[in-house]
Amino acid sequence: MATGGCSRGRRVVALMGAGAVLVALLGACGPAGNAKTAATGPGPASASSTTPGSRATGAGRGSGATPTSPSSAATPPPSLGALVPVLSVIDGDTIAVREGGVRRKIRLIGVDTPETRKPNTPVQCFGKEASSKMQSLVQSRSVRLQADPSQGDTDKYGRSLRYVFTADGRNVAQLLIAGGFGREYTYDTAYRFQPQFRAAESAARGARAGLWGACPSFGSPVAGSQPSTAPAPAGPNDPAAAPAGCRIEGNINSRGEKIYHLPGSATYDKTVITPSTGERYFCSEAAAVAAGWRAARD
Repeated sequence: MATGGCSRGRRVVALMGAGAVLVALLGACGPAGNAKTAATGPGPASASSTTPGSRATGAGRGSGATPTSPSSAATPPPSLGALVPVLSVIDGDTIAVREGGVRRKIRLIGVDTPETRKPNTPVQCFGKEASSKMQSLVQSRSVRLQADPSQGDTDKYGRSLRYVFTADGRNVAQLLIAGGFGREYTYDTAYRFQPQFRAAESAARGARAGLWGACPSFGSPVAGSQPSTAPAPAGPNDPAAAPAGCRIEGNINSRGEKIYHLPGSATYDKTVITPSTGERYFCSEAAAVAAGWRAARD
């Protein structure tokens, strides 16, 4: 039987190319003289066998090349800008970035967080938590910025008005509102994400998340806190300087529109009156309208 097996091996050699003679001879007869199966025969492939397009691997060992797994981060929408580094977190709704080689302050559109650094204002309830949350989202990272033509490019303090997105495309303002770290804030006109932000605030209020469960009301001061001693911005509004009983704020926005804000409105406490720029107080809505101002769209 051994001789017959080797004869079959020789016939295999005859059929194969000259370059494979040695391999065929070694495979034709085993230690017991029995014919072995050709590489194309049945049975498991040897450790040195390969299939087209594959890489050879040793028994029990990997190839040494680990396949690259797809990133778990969501791909941001193509409309977002390039990544820019965050230099610092100023407070819960304002950050500083480096854009085009220039340090730029960014005021997030559509969100208002409790104050921690507003001049002559006590630290407000949940203000520190809001700042801390912002730090956890963007500090020492890179973000993407997006403008909204409906809101102007900058505010009266020279801060760029932008939506801020994390590197994986999450809207930072919406995250803050949803967690109860701030409220939805419409300065004057509706903005792109207003419906989503308002829905996020409604859900946070309903769940008493963050400041909605911890604070008596939005903007309430922390017990025992003292007014901020930070330098006041040029020309801040001073209610004491307004004529007696004249508390309607006549503001001029970044587009030159004259808008008045009534006490108790959503925008009243955030509006700063700078008389040197033509802004003023009014004693009645009729007087404001007669002077060319229109009502804010809260």
